[in-house]
Amino acid sequence: MASVVRYVDPDAVGTGSGTSWANAYTSLTTWESSEQTNLVSDGDTHTVNCKASSGTADSSICNVLGWTTGVSNWIKIIVDPSDGHGGVKATGFRISGSANGSALFYVNNVDYVTVKGIAIENTHAGGNGVRVGSVGNVVFEDCLVYNTGNYGYYSQFDGPVFVNCIAYNGGLHGFYSTENCTLYNCVSLNNTTSGFYVTAHDDMTLKNCYAGGNGTDYNPQSVDADMFITTCYSADGSESTTVAALSTSSGAYFTNVTAGSEDCHTKAGSTLHSAGTDLSADATYAFNYDFEGDTRSNWDVGADEYLVVGGASPSPRANLSGPIRGPFGGPI
Repeated sequence: MASVVRYVDPDAVGTGSGTSWANAYTSLTTWESSEQTNLVSDGDTHTVNCKASSGTADSSICNVLGWTTGVSNWIKIIVDPSDGHGGVKATGFRISGSANGSALFYVNNVDYVTVKGIAIENTHAGGNGVRVGSVGNVVFEDCLVYNTGNYGYYSQFDGPVFVNCIAYNGGLHGFYSTENCTLYNCVSLNNTTSGFYVTAHDDMTLKNCYAGGNGTDYNPQSVDADMFITTCYSADGSESTTVAALSTSSGAYFTNVTAGSEDCHTKAGSTLHSAGTDLSADATYAFNYDFEGDTRSNWDVGADEYLVVGGASPSPRANLSGPIRGPFGGPI
């Protein structure tokens, strides 16, 4: 089995072959259309590393479509840890554009895909950030979606997992699901209609999540829509979640919650600190790090694990270069 590795950098000026940082593809859509293949018959795994060496945003729509994948023949799309978003808009590698009725990043009928650390902005009034239209084994970790006209994250098939993901300043819902999905340590702020929304007859499992500043923080469509909630907090107490005010030092206490200028790191004294459930041995998706790769030792609620100044240094993810554990126990 071969491990295919490719690179994307909107600021690269080389040959565009994608085989090194110097010769990186300049957009994810070029990577996808150039590399699309049957990984099962090829006997390969495929990893694409992303960064913006001079800060230029990728402005193209990426539709991951037409690949054949399997439990041992997965795709990983990873933002280089040196160029992460840090919970702040217009920072690090990101896709930024305006697309009506679509998502700027769409996983479409391709399974065994993991996306780590990408930031997405879709400013069109009818636009979405992320859309998942695949059956299962699709994972988004450590991602940021903001300034969307419609949905931040739109899940329309059973099984996707969202870990340490953030949505803010959206036109409708931060996280919107029409099927069953799982959200761990996610944050949804300042979205017009809902922080977390699930449609009738479907289930949304949430652990260690926070929502605040939304029309309704946790918003099942009807009594037939179920939210299974464990140690989740909100500004409005919806769905019997524990109340933690969004903007005060006695509550969630994020660095900045002003719409359009959010910074989702928490500050000393946040109610969210040490308030979560340890998910390091979770049966659905086990992990022990926050959205920047800092080791979770106290299990804060939300995407950020607060580090005491002078305390433990951030720790890189143990699985950054190896197979990523899938939501049902297999590597992806």
